[in-house]
Amino acid sequence: MSSRTQDDPIAGINAAHVVFRVRGTMGVRLGRMVTIPLLLAGGLAAGPFQLGVTPLDVVPPVAILGLVAVLVGRRFPDIRCSEPKCGTRLRDEDDTCPRCGGRVAGEIGHVQERLEAEERVEAESRRGAASGARPPEPTVTGR
Repeated sequence: MSSRTQDDPIAGINAAHVVFRVRGTMGVRLGRMVTIPLLLAGGLAAGPFQLGVTPLDVVPPVAILGLVAVLVGRRFPDIRCSEPKCGTRLRDEDDTCPRCGGRVAGEIGHVQERLEAEERVEAESRRGAASGARPPEPTVTGR
């Protein structure tokens, strides 16, 4: 076993399987990155450090900043591997996931669509194998 596999148990787990690109945005991710630290800092200011701040002073501005972060983040694309254990960021030109090793077989709109998409890809492969012809590369879109 290589040291990379020992360090990262996800590395190569899908080498014989297909995965999909899940297209989304950075909205929720950026919202969390802004909101959680600000709430923690506000909680410390209102709680143990007693800096004259109450929780009611902290929540409204943090909520507004979190909403702004979500809206700004929606402008930036975020393309991820559909394997729930992996979720590595993918580029449009990636044929395989750099982390889990799965062959990228198309694009889906949400991670929850991956099992249905896998079944379609397998059915296309079986039809192609039964006819003796090499099946075309499947493209799956969820949108």
